[in-house]
Amino acid sequence: MSATRVLVVEDERELARMLQDLLAAEGYVVDHAADGQAGLHLALSRAYDVIVLDRGLPAIEGLDLLRRLRGRGVRTPVLVLTAYDTVADRVEGLDSGAQDHLGKPFDVDELLARLRALVRRDDPGVGTEWLDLGERHLDLGSRLVVAAGARRAAGPSTLEGVQPRRAARAGLHRRRGRQRRRDLHLLPATQAGA
Repeated sequence: MSATRVLVVEDERELARMLQDLLAAEGYVVDHAADGQAGLHLALSRAYDVIVLDRGLPAIEGLDLLRRLRGRGVRTPVLVLTAYDTVADRVEGLDSGAQDHLGKPFDVDELLARLRALVRRDDPGVGTEWLDLGERHLDLGSRLVVAAGARRAAGPSTLEGVQPRRAARAGLHRRRGRQRRRDLHLLPATQAGA
């Protein structure tokens, strides 16, 4: 299994360095962006397992960055780590697409536990139905294609020509802690409706 990749988008230099060192010591592969523009570029050009996002960023504010990522189909789990910590701030962050929110100052053990939970929650093998397509998997619930650790939204062109047999649901897997495997039978899109 490959190392978990984390993008830290934080403009406070000392905090960013501490987060990078802490996460690297825990076995994460960490990239850092010091402003929202750099964070947007990295999040759109590289695959991450989780993003740690500050709100008060230069160039592009944190929640604006998050909304842009969601608008472009990036579904990477996001933990908002910010000094904005009122109930209204937390609700705004969650409604903008974040999966979690942690106020500054924070406890290191709690941050690490929340990151582990986000990575587990986004594991395509836990509580999902998916099609095994060799080196790729299609999560039928979220319509995400997982290939080489990267998670991308599956559009109509991605699904074209990949229609499971309706009667047998061939190749459909349901994971709830254990895996059931069946042979995968795919029909061309033109035969799927027949």
